[in-house]
Amino acid sequence: MMIYFLVLAFLVLILLMLRFVRPELIYSFRYYLTRVQSTKTLLDSEASDEDRRADFVALMVNDHRYEVLGYDEEYIFERTTRLRRLYHVLDLRRGEVLGLPAQRQPQVCLIELANLLGKLAKDITPDKKYDYPPIDANEILTFIGNRIREAKGLRRPMVNEKQVADWFIQFPISIEQLIEILIAAVNSLAYRHKAQNNISLADTAPSMSELRGLIESTRVEIVQMAYTCFQKKYLTEDSVYQRMREILGEETYKRYAQSVDRNTSLFCGLSLQDLQKMIVGEKGILHKLFDKDDWLVKCIAELTPALNHSPEDTAIPTSDLLLMVRYCHDIKQRIVFFHRLQ
Repeated sequence: MMIYFLVLAFLVLILLMLRFVRPELIYSFRYYLTRVQSTKTLLDSEASDEDRRADFVALMVNDHRYEVLGYDEEYIFERTTRLRRLYHVLDLRRGEVLGLPAQRQPQVCLIELANLLGKLAKDITPDKKYDYPPIDANEILTFIGNRIREAKGLRRPMVNEKQVADWFIQFPISIEQLIEILIAAVNSLAYRHKAQNNISLADTAPSMSELRGLIESTRVEIVQMAYTCFQKKYLTEDSVYQRMREILGEETYKRYAQSVDRNTSLFCGLSLQDLQKMIVGEKGILHKLFDKDDWLVKCIAELTPALNHSPEDTAIPTSDLLLMVRYCHDIKQRIVFFHRLQ
């Protein structure tokens, strides 16, 4: 009996050491276990016609991480994007979603963002050269409060701290807004880390040909996704093309009809600008995926200059090139999520 007790105590001691001395081992195991489950679910969904949307939602919910041990800047940007998407799944305002736990806890997004912020803050090196006039916290809250008031149709802005305090007591700030505030803080610290670690933007920026290739592959994925959405709404290809003609105009439609092979969908040849028109013209068609169609429209507008750029033009700033890469990767991630939920 004593031997069993000693063995049990030894196992408990090992678990405590793993948890508090080498917790990264536990988190690594959990991370790879989630990856294996995701891959298996994806393969199973491709191998059968069974609806696996609930499984993908459950995997996404279980992907939150209360503690942050290691990171790099790209990991930070990826996690903030995923946490924003996770909140929209857990949002209590959404209807019933298969795969979600009965008790939703959208605050897990705040917990992980706070931990990301704490981890980044520990590695910050004070430097007096970053001496810029700060924006007061009350000014930030005043700005947010006034934007909400405008949305409610209240034209008179708040001008002092007491008005702001009274407003946020009467209308408490939403978890979604807190997430955006924390994401801004986390991303700002990640940018500072890049500067602090002397990572040259020029070393990480793509060439113009690489960027155009990435944008083109992103365009093709948007086209496929948009065509799927239009087909689902209008049912027949003729109806889809009729709507396309109405949005783009007869002249533009004929140009695509003449340039595309008979066996190829007219959507395949759509330029980014015309894709933008299709999304704006069919308001709400991609709302389920991007929460707001305007987000994708904005991304397309940001990517367009790279396609129109010629060697004689002024060089595009490196920071803008990197931002375009971020937009492409973010769009691709959301499209993958979209296809999994179909």
